[in-house]
Amino acid sequence: MDINRETMANILVAFNAAFQKGWDAAKSTFELYATVVPSTTASTKYPWANSTGTWREFVGERVINNLSSNVLEVVNAHYEKTIGINLDDIRDDTVGVYLPVIQQMGFDAAKLYDKIATDTLVGNGTWADGSAFFGTSRTYGANTIANYVTTALSATTFNAAMAAMQAYHRHDNEPLEVMPNLLIVGPANEVTAWNLLKNKKVDTDNKSAENPNYGRAEYVVNRRLVGTYANYWFLTQTDQPIKGLAIQKRMESGLMAKDDPETSDHVFFHNEAVYATDARGAGALTVPHLLYGGYKSA
Repeated sequence: MDINRETMANILVAFNAAFQKGWDAAKSTFELYATVVPSTTASTKYPWANSTGTWREFVGERVINNLSSNVLEVVNAHYEKTIGINLDDIRDDTVGVYLPVIQQMGFDAAKLYDKIATDTLVGNGTWADGSAFFGTSRTYGANTIANYVTTALSATTFNAAMAAMQAYHRHDNEPLEVMPNLLIVGPANEVTAWNLLKNKKVDTDNKSAENPNYGRAEYVVNRRLVGTYANYWFLTQTDQPIKGLAIQKRMESGLMAKDDPETSDHVFFHNEAVYATDARGAGALTVPHLLYGGYKSA
């Protein structure tokens, strides 16, 4: 095959189709438990109300909830994946062997935000008040918001997490009315989660009984919670406008090429065409009362 502008343009068309095919095949789960936030600058600032205040009787002047009291700034990271293809492979008509590679690039690009979401969950970064997001000593006014344990997932720990989240109160002592509805687990806890929430029966003292947690919440298996994080689990409420995790998207690109044999110095000097994809974004843990973390090391 001759190397010329037309040849390389036709190859790029085929590669773009393969990239899109890989992208379409990816099954992401992060949007089940994360709020997607468009980001238009290098970082995004999230203002939090010290009191995510409830309704009050209008007596006297209005009470203003200060949204700028705590500000969390999240800086977008830049991600890339780049491959080079030797022009001799193109001359020898072996371009087809690279189609699965390009398809995998598209698949991985679509799954990037699953990676960011998982890294954010297990990383337990610093929240707007200067403390780790998951912890046992945070307070809203005089009310403790403990959202962290180091015990394995079980009916006991699940019920304790449910009870803790439903008992949370605001700074003004009004109930937060949290109702967790999604359990996030890794593959190692998939059976445990199914037995907790989908099995109609449980064994008690060698007797079968009705499962009190049947249908109490849904669960999702995060395939990245493996290895060190195999026994991590998270309980969250996802039906509010703000979720416990935010994924900010600054930029997503398709497939870019440095492959023009007539204008590219890289192609000329290295006998190589380059194909790349870029993305910018970040994850942020948002409001502590909507997300409970079980950090049980493997």
